[in-house]
Amino acid sequence: MVLRTKVEITGVQGSPYLSVMHWDGTDQTDANGAIAAVAAFWTELEPQMSNDANWTTLEDVEIINTATGELTGVLSVNDINGAGTETTDRLSPATQALVRWRTGTIVNGRELRGRTFIPALTEAGLLDGQPSAGLASAVGSAVNEILGGATPLAIWHRPNDESVGSLAQVQTGSLWSLFAVLRSRRD
Repeated sequence: MVLRTKVEITGVQGSPYLSVMHWDGTDQTDANGAIAAVAAFWTELEPQMSNDANWTTLEDVEIINTATGELTGVLSVNDINGAGTETTDRLSPATQALVRWRTGTIVNGRELRGRTFIPALTEAGLLDGQPSAGLASAVGSAVNEILGGATPLAIWHRPNDESVGSLAQVQTGSLWSLFAVLRSRRD
């Protein structure tokens, strides 16, 4: 089974943003661990995010059948809230940090990888057009928090015409050396 958590980020231009993560778990204890880890991740990033930005973990953790992608249940958790604290000017909503997750697991001839975009950044996170050392340090701490959680962060390969779904635990995460743009496929 796969657990799916969602974090909503509001208060800044382009919001609401939705950050979705998957976890290798099945029950309430795993759901609570996933929410604690994702909250720790975003808490570490608060000093890099605009003080206009607010984030909230959503109260429903979905249980998904790994192989079929069918929703099989929903677990309720307490929401956790936080807010950015940086007061310098915000960067363009298109300028986001990118965490790249690696599993080391090969599915259909390719490594199963994931990404997390970090919006609501400010000029404090920018140095010569690239992420600053402060932003890199904060992302490194956030990655350590989420990978050190009780429930393993995972990347889920959705089922398709060629194969059933599969799940792999994340082994490493790192900040991309450039900024990224998330273009929604669902707008």
